[in-house]
Amino acid sequence: MRFMAHDVFLSYSSEDKEVAQCLCGVLEAAGIRCWIAPRDVVAGQDYAEAIVDAIDQGAVFVLLLSSSSNESPHVRREAERAASKAKRIVPLRIQDIVPGKSIQYFIGSSHWMDALEPPFEPKFQAAAQAILRHLGKPAGAPVPNPAAPAAVPALAPQAPAPQALPSAARSGPSAAGWVGAVLVVGLAVALGAYRSRSRLARLSGPAAPAVVAPAQGLVSAPPPSSGSQLTTESPPAVLDGCGGSYAQKIEYARKAMLRGQGYIAANELKSAIEACPGGATAQKLLPEAKRMAYEDAKKKGEEETRWGRAAKAASFFNEALRHWPGSSDDPELVPLRDAILKTGEPLTELGGENPEGCGRDYGRDVGWGLTYLARGNAFSAVSSLESAVQACPTGKSAAQLLGKARLARFQELKKKGEALAREGHDYRAALEYRDAAKSWPGSQSDPEFVALQAEITRLESRR
Repeated sequence: MRFMAHDVFLSYSSEDKEVAQCLCGVLEAAGIRCWIAPRDVVAGQDYAEAIVDAIDQGAVFVLLLSSSSNESPHVRREAERAASKAKRIVPLRIQDIVPGKSIQYFIGSSHWMDALEPPFEPKFQAAAQAILRHLGKPAGAPVPNPAAPAAVPALAPQAPAPQALPSAARSGPSAAGWVGAVLVVGLAVALGAYRSRSRLARLSGPAAPAVVAPAQGLVSAPPPSSGSQLTTESPPAVLDGCGGSYAQKIEYARKAMLRGQGYIAANELKSAIEACPGGATAQKLLPEAKRMAYEDAKKKGEEETRWGRAAKAASFFNEALRHWPGSSDDPELVPLRDAILKTGEPLTELGGENPEGCGRDYGRDVGWGLTYLARGNAFSAVSSLESAVQACPTGKSAAQLLGKARLARFQELKKKGEALAREGHDYRAALEYRDAAKSWPGSQSDPEFVALQAEITRLESRR
């Protein structure tokens, strides 16, 4: 069953969802009708059936190539279907990887296109022009700005009540029903435009009052008065004294934030800061973009949790921690880390890009330390946390957790020694006790440690 006409089927891994949505927005702004899951799967329709129908009905199959899609069995099956139906396949690399053999088999000699680093939109616009040529549509027209607020129809005077229709005409949808549907659509468009303008105002500063054109009955905004505002025009040649490339990245970031794509906006802003570390606009916008990406990933993780998909939930929660704009010791992150550990999946992030000022490797080692503790694997927890302390001796989380992990390992080895001693394996029991003593986190004058040393001496004297 065909539910919508489309030109292009977008195939991607769920790990690349935000990049795929950005590509979809650019293609549709260029007049290319796209089918993308899960947006275009009709409620109640079988998911696999919807995918097969969409591939069959599209003229072009666009494959987003990344390390994730390289390993995705779903992407391979989609590529296989497209190849079997002789669809035009357009591979678009978003990471510098070589497609696996199973993907290479289906894409054959198709020419690759690359969008390996931000800003993505210029590369996606180039891909749009290539796809237009494949579709036989005019190419080269300027791509409309998808972030530009739509015009909002003014409320018209109330129309007179419609006359009753003859009974034969009333067998189909009523006039009142059509009027109601038009009003609902108009209100939805107005609400969407209002939200877009509200977000634009937050990103660009106070906006000038709207102007109502009585002749057309449309509400429109006057031309922006500052180069820092988001417009459909070219970005300024110089912004923050950083040059045109920096200004262009800021413009792309603002557009992404208006579309709710915090991940893409954050990448653009990081790239802008690398190009010009003193750029005040990028520094100001980055925390909001990261917060947006954090909230989006967290929301996706909560949704996966409700569906019972623990691995996907943990993946999104870890992604949220990576985007966290604040300090890794913020109390807000504690329940998020706990949620990951409850899934049984590893906690690979402590939170933020520079946890405790010690770097990402430190945060990863501490995350694994917490994971091993939650799983009762004290030996591996000690190893990970010792690595974290060695990488950053000032890291307080690693130091605190290391004492806890060593105590857990001490108790684990002591328990094994006690079991061996009860069975009469004095020599092996003494070895376990010695390993336990090496893990002791407290003072050697502590009564528990002194008692352990005495037991080791007693067991070794019986050999």
